[in-house]
Amino acid sequence: QGAGLAPITALQSTSTSANGVYKYGTATTFPSTGFNNTNYYVDAVFQTNVSSTTPPTVTSTQPISGATAVPVNTPITASLSEGVTASTIKFTLTAQGGAAQSGSVSYDPVGHVATFVPNGQLALNTTYTATVSATDLWGNAMTSPYSWTFTTSNAPPTYTCPCSLWNGTATPSNPNVADTKSVEVGTRFQSAVAGYVTGVSFYKGAKNTGTHTGSLWTASGTLLATGTFTAESASGWQTLTFASPVAISANTPYIASYHAPVGYYASNSAYFTSAITSYPLTALQSVTGAGNGLYLYEADSTLAPSNTYNATNYWVDVNFTTTTSGTTTGSAPAAATSNGSMVPATDNLADKDDIVTTTTGVSDAVHPPSVTFAQPVEPQSVHITVTTTVGTQGTESPAGTAVAGTLMYNPATLTASFRPSEPLRPGAIYRAVATADDMHGKAAQPVSWTFRELVPGSATPERLPGQAPGGNVPMVVALASENDSWRRTDPLPPTDL
Repeated sequence: QGAGLAPITALQSTSTSANGVYKYGTATTFPSTGFNNTNYYVDAVFQTNVSSTTPPTVTSTQPISGATAVPVNTPITASLSEGVTASTIKFTLTAQGGAAQSGSVSYDPVGHVATFVPNGQLALNTTYTATVSATDLWGNAMTSPYSWTFTTSNAPPTYTCPCSLWNGTATPSNPNVADTKSVEVGTRFQSAVAGYVTGVSFYKGAKNTGTHTGSLWTASGTLLATGTFTAESASGWQTLTFASPVAISANTPYIASYHAPVGYYASNSAYFTSAITSYPLTALQSVTGAGNGLYLYEADSTLAPSNTYNATNYWVDVNFTTTTSGTTTGSAPAAATSNGSMVPATDNLADKDDIVTTTTGVSDAVHPPSVTFAQPVEPQSVHITVTTTVGTQGTESPAGTAVAGTLMYNPATLTASFRPSEPLRPGAIYRAVATADDMHGKAAQPVSWTFRELVPGSATPERLPGQAPGGNVPMVVALASENDSWRRTDPLPPTDL
């Protein structure tokens, strides 16, 4: 059948007049043969006027000028009054403060629409200025660039994790830089929510051979995890999964890197001139003193990359999740049960957001006070404080004196432990208080319990009133909800012993 809209259409192929035509030849020749009504996608550029002296104008934009609450993943478009030469289009997007957003420009010659596609999502609650200029097919340039402003939404977009910055879909403009030196390259990134880095990925060109290692570092260069890529393909995205997930804090910079032993890494120059976001992850803008697109020439992966050049993206990605198992989204928190497993939606606890915990009732130098959660919590929100319940004999320390110590949290077992800096007093009674937020920032009711420090030589620890045999005290902690007050089940007496 025919195709297109008047005044220009593609004709229907018939037995006497084929469309979708071809002819084999070593030079340009007139095509006259058709086969199976095939479309070879050759188009014509058509103008109704034979010449023009009128420059093009912008007839409409998306978003419109002055728009607010614009989604951060919206492409920016400008519709033009007539056809233009694609190579003459200049389309920029600048955030408040003057930072130019990196991205790419495309042009639809049929609808005369120029589109700016940012590299990643735009920043939340930010005013942007878009500017476009072009020259028409007759050489008439716009008298001045056309500009308009809009403001993005302050609401984060819905997200699903496991996730990454480029999600294995983007590709570099240069997959193999002609550099044969052994080098560590990386990306400086942060997450808007706390969670876990499960590994790193990188884009591999066909010449990027050898054994590759991937690493996660703090912003100051402390190694957090490393591993070796295995079962690599000849080219494309390669992924390394760490032996154990690494808990990271929200809004805190980290570095993901890999080592290319023979060079030939992938690159896009001037890529990190602006922040690149795929919520909740952001590859940070390259600025003085905190560059992005990092590299360091070294024989082995022993130091974090720290040098930068022209805000170049070397295509190193981070694999991130908000929980140590399963898939999570940016919606309401999942419900938990009294036995630590997920409950079905029909369960009467499904709207209570319960976290069930178990605390150890007795501590010694080997078994410090600990609390185990039945669902993931934000690692940086976990705290355990231990205080005395009576004044320490022979000192001036009153009851309620805090015990110095360190907190350890294991995301694999969801267990937080308090390890005192010095041995606790044998036979002394202490009070522990644990606090945490769930993965959506909702605070749990603090868990508190008392325990007696083990007396050396005792056959079994002394059990406190209300404490179950074996020293374990089950605690059920309810998270706050809009229409629900704090609820707690605590088998211990409400007062100190």
